[in-house]
Amino acid sequence: MLSTFVKVSQVSNLSDARYCAGMGVDMIGFNIDEENPDYVSPQKFQEIKTWLAGVKLLGETSNNDPEIIIDKINAYGFDAIQVENKALLTELEALNLPIILKTIESDLSNINPQPFAFLMSFEELDEWTKFRLSKESANVAILLDFAFSPENIKDILQEIPLKGIVLKGSQELRPGYKNYGDLMDILEALEEE
Repeated sequence: MLSTFVKVSQVSNLSDARYCAGMGVDMIGFNIDEENPDYVSPQKFQEIKTWLAGVKLLGETSNNDPEIIIDKINAYGFDAIQVENKALLTELEALNLPIILKTIESDLSNINPQPFAFLMSFEELDEWTKFRLSKESANVAILLDFAFSPENIKDILQEIPLKGIVLKGSQELRPGYKNYGDLMDILEALEEE
């Protein structure tokens, strides 16, 4: 069991997906935008999905067309969706799926309907520490996407009130051959004893 909520983004291969599910991550994200280098087709997703249990599977998109997104959710069969446009929250609410909104807005309290979580991405930790959420946004669920390391992850989680973190998958070196690197080290650091 992991000590915080973990979403792994940009998973594009069975090796990452199985490893993450086995480590107990909460959500695994698959990119559904054809132009993205991490794109996973519906067929490949179905092949990967058959090997997984106990984890929520999420579609990640930067598309702004709700009809296209709904069609893709139906084609893939996701448990949740991640979008980048807050206007889509209303359009997708009827799906009754958890929605993650990727944003860098500081006032999150006025966004309605409220998503399952807000994903905030920062290159450097000092960008996050300089970023100030409005007081009204203090109780929203935030997933932080940052260059976590095995050395800094526990300190960051103690200092910052978060719903959880976002880690990233990577390409296989060749089918079935994978170097997990920091992903493995961070997940192991989060394992509760």
